Amino acid sequence: MGKSTSSRPWIEEEVTFTFGPNELYGTLTLPTSEGPYPAIVIISGSVNPSTGARSGVFSQYHIDHARKMVLSGFAVLRYDPPGVGQSTGEHGFESLDSRTEEAVAALQYLQLRPDIRPDQVGLWADSQGAWVIAMAAAALPQDVAFIISVSGSGVSVAEQQVYSIEAQSKAAGMSEEDLTKAVLSGRLLIDWQLANPIYREANEADAQVLGGGPWISFMALVYEPGEITPAEGLQNGIDILKAIQDEPWAKFLYIKELYIPQLESIPAEQVAAVKAVAGQSLLNDPKEYLTRVRSPVLAFFGETDLL
Repeated sequence: MGKSTSSRPWIEEEVTFTFGPNELYGTLTLPTSEGPYPAIVIISGSVNPSTGARSGVFSQYHIDHARKMVLSGFAVLRYDPPGVGQSTGEHGFESLDSRTEEAVAALQYLQLRPDIRPDQVGLWADSQGAWVIAMAAAALPQDVAFIISVSGSGVSVAEQQVYSIEAQSKAAGMSEEDLTKAVLSGRLLIDWQLANPIYREANEADAQVLGGGPWISFMALVYEPGEITPAEGLQNGIDILKAIQDEPWAKFLYIKELYIPQLESIPAEQVAAVKAVAGQSLLNDPKEYLTRVRSPVLAFFGETDLL
């Protein structure tokens, strides 16, 4: 672990902490004043498996936040999840429960440091990460001193995903027909991951209006797959998604950027287990734990937020 110093009003230290069998690497930004300090753990939103949490826009976004919050006297930790950067482990789909345990591990690492005030460690997150920090605060009310939630959702993951596709597609000026194709495909993606699909009736109605198209084979896979193995079902789904990934109406499904990398990273023997976990996450409802949060909460929402 090394520290970097300069004329800047902060010190940055490369750190590691344990999460299950893995060693997670991160950067701790510290004030130059004498400690101990209150602290914040930055938890990322959903991560593109092909890039990781601290790459691209997320990297600069989190760095900027850390270096601004440190000016108010906070130590700020940001880190890579398992299998990304120097963090050990395999990177792929992480359930919200697993992400919550990971966030708690980061928080508890800071609480054990002599230069950190253990009773003043909180969590900051945006988007998907806002679900995670609320779950952590509800589970460990004595440990999480506060949460800062940026564009967190007040509805289930499934509802949020459907809203996101519809809102972005409308804002882009898509025709009613293309909007229907996009929303139908988004709902099929959700039902594909659920043991008990929730959108079948709506999807069948939309498919009847649209007529023939790739959604017909997708519906057959989702609702009437026949005698196929989970691995065969996964590959069939990937093939369908690759066939529609360049359609203009599929732009806000993020098939290339998100779904294909995630799905192709799943080992054949783990398909059924991953599907079960993914389905559970999709039905995650913030009302179940936001009502149990007792720590101070600072929550930001955007009126024109399309996600």
